[in-house]
Amino acid sequence: HRWFILQVENLLREIDCRITMPYWAWSLTANDPWNQPYWLNDSSWFGGDGVRPSPASAPPGCVQTGPFREGEFELSSSSLDRCLRRDFAPDSLPNELMVNIVLDTSPDMPLDFLFGLEVSLHNRVHCQIGGTMCSFHSANAPEFYLHHGYVDKIWYDWQVKSEQHKEAIYKFDTTPMRSRRDEGILLAKGASPADLYDSGYLPGGVKVRYVEPTHHNAYLVRQT
Repeated sequence: HRWFILQVENLLREIDCRITMPYWAWSLTANDPWNQPYWLNDSSWFGGDGVRPSPASAPPGCVQTGPFREGEFELSSSSLDRCLRRDFAPDSLPNELMVNIVLDTSPDMPLDFLFGLEVSLHNRVHCQIGGTMCSFHSANAPEFYLHHGYVDKIWYDWQVKSEQHKEAIYKFDTTPMRSRRDEGILLAKGASPADLYDSGYLPGGVKVRYVEPTHHNAYLVRQT
């Protein structure tokens, strides 16, 4: 995902070199995640929840507001669906306490850190947004990138605790990354996890530093 975010950021910077990838610090608004400006019916934001289907057993509803609404935005041709769907869960999102528990994981237990980051935080947010985000085609959803920006920041925050933290995961994994669906397809132009573990030395000479969020601003950009 770190590689994927970098590639999307590079594409955006071909349009405007000032652009850097934003992130959404969902832990700061965990108790009221859906009443936030990101979900406004506004051309600058993402629109709201999908329209609730009837009967209840039907798939999550298509988004009807904002620039990614049904009729204005379609998913990629590889998706079996055409519209962007959401199904906001009534539960809260992972909060700051949960993030801090993951960040407190010892560098001697890197697999525990990965499990906490991937399962307790990352996966939960995907499926609490629901719909397209809780599917194999989640990268079609615009919020995918803000979510993964924050997941990457959490990993970054853990890495900057010490050299042992930074080098605990992927430094020595030189296996070229491949598609999960087709082991014959190389991703990242043959780059390996070892090429991406250090945010200060990413492919293309890119250096990333994350701006810290506040309770007044949970939507921020990173510095590249």
